[in-house]
Amino acid sequence: MIAIVSPSLPERVAFTALGESQGWITVECDSLRAFRRLLRHMRPRVVLTRRRLGDGYSDDVISALAAAEITTAKILVLMGAGTPSSVEARQVALGADCVQRDPVRTD
Repeated sequence: MIAIVSPSLPERVAFTALGESQGWITVECDSLRAFRRLLRHMRPRVVLTRRRLGDGYSDDVISALAAAEITTAKILVLMGAGTPSSVEARQVALGADCVQRDPVRTD
């Protein structure tokens, strides 16, 4: 299962449609709070998250996974094109498997 954590409805819809077109099960979360609720009853194998959420950051998503003892999930962080490289490096240091800058391409 892939958890898509983004405050942007169009972005969540696009990534969900992409996942479903590949036959993958996807779940949308519009906030950190919604993601934490999801972790109470599901263990995602992949988490695709925006760096900046309405109620937190990708750092908090990574921490929530660790708190739920989900250590095998692949974490992909999406961030703005102008984000400093130090922020990108920090995401990897915190546990992100991949950091992608805007514009995100589906291929």
